Amino acid sequence: MMMGNWTFHAYVMAPDGKSNIIHLHDGMEVIRGNQRIKLTGWEIPYNPRDLMWHPDCKQVAMWAPVTKEEPRRAIALMDVTRLSPSYRPEDPPPYKVIYRSTEQRSPFGFEWSPQGDALFVVESVYEPETSTYFGEIVRVDLSRPDKPRTIVRLPGHIDFFMPPVSRFERGEGPSPRPYFLIFGHREGLFYVDPEGKQARRVSEIPAVGLHNVEWNPREDKNEVTLFFRRPVVSSDGRTFAGVWVVDIGAFEKQGDAALRSLYDGRDIHTLWYSPRGTYITWASPNAVWFQPPSAKEDQIVRIDPPAPGLGEVKGATWSDDESRLALTIGNTVFVYVLATKDIYQVASFGETSSHFCAEPRWVGNDLFLSVFEDAGAQRKKPGTRQLRFGKPKPKPESGEAPDGQ
Repeated sequence: MMMGNWTFHAYVMAPDGKSNIIHLHDGMEVIRGNQRIKLTGWEIPYNPRDLMWHPDCKQVAMWAPVTKEEPRRAIALMDVTRLSPSYRPEDPPPYKVIYRSTEQRSPFGFEWSPQGDALFVVESVYEPETSTYFGEIVRVDLSRPDKPRTIVRLPGHIDFFMPPVSRFERGEGPSPRPYFLIFGHREGLFYVDPEGKQARRVSEIPAVGLHNVEWNPREDKNEVTLFFRRPVVSSDGRTFAGVWVVDIGAFEKQGDAALRSLYDGRDIHTLWYSPRGTYITWASPNAVWFQPPSAKEDQIVRIDPPAPGLGEVKGATWSDDESRLALTIGNTVFVYVLATKDIYQVASFGETSSHFCAEPRWVGNDLFLSVFEDAGAQRKKPGTRQLRFGKPKPKPESGEAPDGQ
């Protein structure tokens, strides 16, 4: 039972699809293979809870539950392979705290390095001697979590940061290739190497008010797509709002001209790349769009709900081979076939007026998703479902689902 919108997500699946964490009001349930372990009796007053899977798919970083020993916000690391099925709330916690806030330091986000050797933390720092606030990005090496290192420090607030986590989000494992982190500040859009030795401003656009930041998963592409929910104005008077794609390398020669606008609407709730980086994809409550990163504006494909009255588009996700796009619209699940442009229904849950689906995720030919039942303005019952597909037909008949549903 979800009371008061205490979490944005019903589940957080590991990149390889072999483990899953289901949010519970007082903890979580970890599903790994045939094993289900409930970790309850926890106070987790944070939304979002920010459960971040390590590239090895065995560990997860999270905000630590609040206890007498840990009353402040802290970041913990939990190895799901070492959890005991007989865990009880009175047992020692199955996680270890690796980073803590202080009276001067307030962390508000974290992400893994694609190499899996470090966790990066973004925080606000207050210096009482000068009554000044700073934004910092801190590197916490797993080999020495007691020795965190500041790699970025700027006056004011760092609005967002992101390493290229898309490199391992489909279970690819740790990536050995070099990488940068991108971050936004009122002074512009910046990138920095993971040791903090090469921080550069690539644009003077005030990189604040962003809602989504996504890296192209290809290791040979330093390309980022941004969604400005709140319009910002650059020094030359240009307004940036909606979805923009940024070739970081091209900034060296082109400056702000290296940014391309893909969509000027501000109603987007989902932004991401297809698994191989072929398509930039975004979704609003009314439709889903996708486009090859180098394509022209007239090559953007828009997918509308196949019939009126279905409800809002809540989510969309590509299959690993980029041949199919699963859509959750209202209480119904559809699949769009790229080669034929066919869209067909594969499942429906409950009544349109009281149920909706969200958070679709392909794992091979299986499709996982959340199903919510609205039982009132402040009460929502979530659940997760798994749909199993056989090999897709080249061109299914209208309204017909693939074999093996």
